Amino acid sequence: MKSSLHKKVVPATLRFLNNMAPLRGLPVEITRLTVKSKELTLFYIMNVYL
Repeated sequence: MKSSLHKKVVPATLRFLNNMAPLRGLPVEITRLTVKSKELTLFYIMNVYL
């Protein structure tokens, strides 16, 4: 289920995680695993960063 919104959100999410990871000391491996499960990416961000 790839909507146009999804296609916009995922790149923005990647940039957000890449920017935040060094600040929070988040392991890159976790970031990459999160990206692989696209359905969980926003859920992950809501729980970790908000």
